[in-house]
Formats: sequence, C-alpha cells, structure tokens
Amino acid sequence: MTKIYQCSCKEPGFCPVFNRLMGTDPPDWRWCQATSIEERTKYYDLLSKESLSPIAKLNKNFKQSGYDNKWFNFYCLTQNDQTHYCEKAFKNQDEINKKTIAYIENQDQTKTSFDDVEILCLGHSNKQFETIQDRSYIKKVNLNEIDAGKYSDNQWAETRGFVSQKPLFSDAAQFVGLTTASWNVKYEPYNLIDDFHNWDNAKVLINSKPEDKIVLCADIFCCCNWFRSIFYGFFDEGKTFGKILMKTLGLENYTHIKVPYSNQMIAHKSVYEKYRKFLYDNDIMDKVDWIVDKLGKKYLHQNNSLIKEKYQNNRIRAFCMEAVFCFWCSHQDYIYLPNVTRKPNWYNHNNIRNRIKEWSN
Repeated sequence: MTKIYQCSCKEPGFCPVFNRLMGTDPPDWRWCQATSIEERTKYYDLLSKESLSPIAKLNKNFKQSGYDNKWFNFYCLTQNDQTHYCEKAFKNQDEINKKTIAYIENQDQTKTSFDDVEILCLGHSNKQFETIQDRSYIKKVNLNEIDAGKYSDNQWAETRGFVSQKPLFSDAAQFVGLTTASWNVKYEPYNLIDDFHNWDNAKVLINSKPEDKIVLCADIFCCCNWFRSIFYGFFDEGKTFGKILMKTLGLENYTHIKVPYSNQMIAHKSVYEKYRKFLYDNDIMDKVDWIVDKLGKKYLHQNNSLIKEKYQNNRIRAFCMEAVFCFWCSHQDYIYLPNVTRKPNWYNHNNIRNRIKEWSN
C-alpha cells in the first residue's frame, strides 16, 4: 500500500498502481500528482471493488508472470477462444465449413475404410511412442532417422517429415497425416490419435474427394495471433521479426481465418504434396535459416536460462517453420477442421523444462 502514498508516474500513461491509463480524463495523472493520500487511497479502494476489464485481467496476468513476455504470451496461447480482431471472418468460415460437411455427409457413401490412411506420428523417444497404441494406419517414426539432407538436424523438428529425401508414405496411401508423437499427452483426451477411426471428422475426410479440400488438424488459430502474441514467446520484438520473416517468404498478405496452429495435418495426399512443393520451389528452409542467422540474436529474448540454451537456440527454426505452415494455410482455400484442444498446462514453465531435459538426453 505504500505505493499509494505518492504518485510514482513521471508522465501520463499506464499506472501500475491503479492498473489503468492515467491520461486526461479525471481522475487523471495531474489529479494524482496533487491529491492527498486519503483521496488516492479512496480511489484505489474504489477500483479494487470493480470487476476487472479484459485489459486489466491481461495486465494482472502479466504481473503474475513476473513481467516476463514469453511466459505471459505462453499463458495467452493456452487460453481457449481468446479475443480476435476477425470474428466476422471466423463466423463466415464456420458457416462454409458446416455447409461443406453437410454436403459430404449427404453424398452416397460406401462403407468407410481406413485401409488407405497413413498417419506418421513423429517423435524423438520411445517414451512418446509408448503413449500411442499400434494401429494399421499409424506409423511411428523417429524424427532423427529421417534423411532430410541438410535439414536433418533436430532444429527443424517435424518439418523434416515434409522434406524427407525418401518417401515416407506408400504409393497406395490416399489420405496421409503428419502429427506429433506427443499428441495423446499434449491434447485433451477426447480425440486420441490412435482412436482416429472413431473421429466424426475422420469419417468426413474419408468420404470426401480431393476437390472438397478437407484438412483435419489439432487446434486452430488466426495467423494474426502470431504477430500479436506468439512470436513474442521467442522474441523481444516479436511483431517486427514476424513481419520481416513473412515478407521475406512472400506470405505477408495472409487471410484472417482460423488455421492449424502447428505443422500437423491429416488430409488427401495432394495437400501434403502441395506444401512439400511450396517448401522446395521457394527455398523456404534456406531463407528461414538465413533470417534466423542474421536477425535471430538481435531479437531473441536475452537471458541465460535453460529455456534460452535449449529451447530458444535449438527450436527457433522449428518455431519459424510452424509459423510458415500457418501462414501458408491461410493462403489456401482448404476447409480446416479442428479435433482437439491443447492441455492448459502444456506451456507451463516446469512442463517445458521437463520436455527440454527429455530432448537433451
């Protein structure tokens, strides 16, 4: 309470004591400069009885995160249905999705078969693979055994599945998927990856045609989230770095629709082939590598924690490639159907530290 005894702000603006902007509207900064301790205390007590506005709630969480940008934005990332600036676009997208699903479900259908489905569950360790039951349509693939040429290093994470020099899918596969081997522990358990044959949306996909452009994924967000919060998980100037990255890759003019958050998808093989071709034809990974080398250290959070040494430095290229996939998806006219929600503690500090230690072993 001692902070209430005198005004600590040197100029008008956001006041951390009253948790509001103290500008030109009374009670304002000039009032606070000149008022008594009693009046300042009364005003503080009055504000404390009000329900928090959305901005005040964010400020409160920012304070609770120790004013650490990356943990604050990781917190934002775990919130379901966070506020977007593009609600109208989302409503239109949902309506289109519903019509497409209804159209597919009303077609004459043969018995649903999963014989032509191959889903790669990409991981680093047996501990991940043990969480997934064996299924005829699932292939458990160790990422470190994928030959992706000069992109074979673990810094490229799951993207190696898109640029493998050897075919990862059989010629007979019509529906293919790339997902994390951590699916069953990362997401809420209502749609486990080894229960794919029971998903409602799986039946929609299997009964669709390539021209229906159905893409199943985990959770979905709008690309603008990257500029407003997600890039800040790694960078002090997240929006600046993100804008430079996307402009260099020719992906800056994105559409405000909800797209797969990470580079995981299950779809007709043509979708996989189209993204793979995009990566090769545009030298995307070479460009990302160059940008990270030239600008990464300039914008990265500066600290000496385990997060910096293991997560930032070793995952930054994989992080950028997740963004690339999201922005690429926003340029396509696919129907993106989400199937799971991330567990709220996935970006918890201790959870991340434990995963980093597991990667390091």
